[in-house]
Amino acid sequence: MANWRRLLTVLAFLWSVTTVTAQTCQSSGFTIAATEKLQTLSSPNFPSSYPPSANCKWYLNAGDADHLVFIDITSYSIEFAPGCSYDGLFIYDGRQSTLLKAACGSASHRQIDLYKSTSQYATAWFRSDSSVQLQGATLRFFRYPTTVSTVCPTALDLDANTTIQYLYSPGFPRLEDADNECSWLITAVSALDDIILEVLYSDMVSGEVCYTDILTIYDGPDDSATELKQVCSDKVNFVSVVVISSADKMFLKLTTQFSLTARTGFVVSYNSTNRGRTLALTTTVAAIPTFSVCDTSVVPAASSLQQITSPNYPNLYGNYLNCYLVIEAAEGEQIFLNLVDSSIQSSTGCSNDGLAIYDGPSSSSVQLGSFCGEDLTASINSTGSSLTLFFYADGSSLNRGFKVQFISAPHVLPSCIDSSVNITYLNATTSVQYLTSPNYPANYNLNENLYWIIYDTSESGIIKIKAEDSRIEASYKCVFDKVSAYKGPCASFPQLGTFCGEEKPSYYQDTGDYALLTFTSDNSVVNKGFNISYVLVSSTPTPETDYTLLIKAIVGGILGVIALAGLIFLIVKMVQMWRSTEPISSMDRRRDSNSSTSSVLIRTRHAFTALSSMRMPLLRSTAKPKKPKLPRLRR
Repeated sequence: MANWRRLLTVLAFLWSVTTVTAQTCQSSGFTIAATEKLQTLSSPNFPSSYPPSANCKWYLNAGDADHLVFIDITSYSIEFAPGCSYDGLFIYDGRQSTLLKAACGSASHRQIDLYKSTSQYATAWFRSDSSVQLQGATLRFFRYPTTVSTVCPTALDLDANTTIQYLYSPGFPRLEDADNECSWLITAVSALDDIILEVLYSDMVSGEVCYTDILTIYDGPDDSATELKQVCSDKVNFVSVVVISSADKMFLKLTTQFSLTARTGFVVSYNSTNRGRTLALTTTVAAIPTFSVCDTSVVPAASSLQQITSPNYPNLYGNYLNCYLVIEAAEGEQIFLNLVDSSIQSSTGCSNDGLAIYDGPSSSSVQLGSFCGEDLTASINSTGSSLTLFFYADGSSLNRGFKVQFISAPHVLPSCIDSSVNITYLNATTSVQYLTSPNYPANYNLNENLYWIIYDTSESGIIKIKAEDSRIEASYKCVFDKVSAYKGPCASFPQLGTFCGEEKPSYYQDTGDYALLTFTSDNSVVNKGFNISYVLVSSTPTPETDYTLLIKAIVGGILGVIALAGLIFLIVKMVQMWRSTEPISSMDRRRDSNSSTSSVLIRTRHAFTALSSMRMPLLRSTAKPKKPKLPRLRR
């Protein structure tokens, strides 16, 4: 019994080691391109406890000397020690040169300052020791110009075209403490186009209603037009929102009042789009087809606007709900979804009531967002042709619920893809194709930083990626040269895995239509490189669960014990027969009287002879034995 207990203990230990080592840092060791789009980095497992001995380092690059990196730590709960000597999140100006912040202990969003680099580079570093593990930390970052006008304009004219442009509040990243009124008129270059405006960041003085700092967006040439949206959220409550005009003009007005509260201001992007794609957005609410998330399982998306609501919306939804709905677009199209209203019971991690949205046909796909609380808005685009909505409620509270609106449109590249990076796009099919490192099978180059995006135009297969050959500089956790794979088109998506040395793993991307591969090499050792195959398959191998592996280990142990017992039994039997053999013949005794070794050999020979005689009945013929010939009797 004690042996079995030890066996199970060893198996449990091995399983726990596997679990911990699988908890890797998101994009750690990479140089991440900071863009005007808000991006997020978190400690491993956030918001669950981070693992021991974590070492996650992110290098942020604004791209050029005309831009700086802006970092907003959302929250942290990290083991405290003087100087954050045990665990900590460290923000540096530049490539780990000047320390801007050492964060440990606990702090909420309202208590945390904002940090900006003095050059195009910044570094974020999260580390932990081997003892206490808490929730960890999460931060947001983006880039902004080194020179932002401090002038508050009056109806400054801006031209919108299909290229995304950016507008910053005067004096960003510090909103002027003055009673000002600034305005901008955005006009599409083509009169047949509409204007798409996205609020990328907002940190203004806010309350239950907008009263001090307000950015108002109008659907027309001035503030007499229909009001589309008011933006006044602070950095704590900010959620990105998209606004689309019904014609070729959009008017923005910012009003500010003197306040002792420091705030950053806002960042918005704008561009024009063909009116034919979004004309349905001007349809009256009464004419929009509406579906309840709990009454329908699948809704086909179309180029005309549709909407999905919680049960009984705008009245109170019920208790104990678990409702799934899949939005499906035609092949080659993607879904553009806006969360336009929400009033869902608020809880930490949306653990009580909430709306979760997944990038694919089921809740096993990558989660794009989880929402609860009051007056949240968001804009979400699928990477493929489907989105899954999951609305759930416990029995503790009732609220108004939510409303989302959506359309489908021809597929475009996901907005998270950095257009400044040289990316190779590969169309996966049911025929096996290959990609290799530069110069393969000769050595690859020093300081490589390469990107491949493998995509599935059929939107119905699973992308299988397999390393057929791998000769990459080996190192612990692949810190020097490595290939990394992601479950989406960008490094912000969950990682499929990383390999180096002579590893030859296989990965399956079954949660979307994109897989990103990256290859990085440092400035020292080079090697032969790699040959990777990619193909569309219909299913993934069924992984062995920990329970299955445990059962196999137990069965293997039992069979091993049985085999060992059988061997011991055979040896004991041989020894017994060796001891019980008849005395050695006198001839043998005389021949080998002075040789103990020969005596042992003879005894062993007799023992094997006895063993053979035991087995002989099994081997003898079943024919009737002959009668022995008897001698004649004398007369």
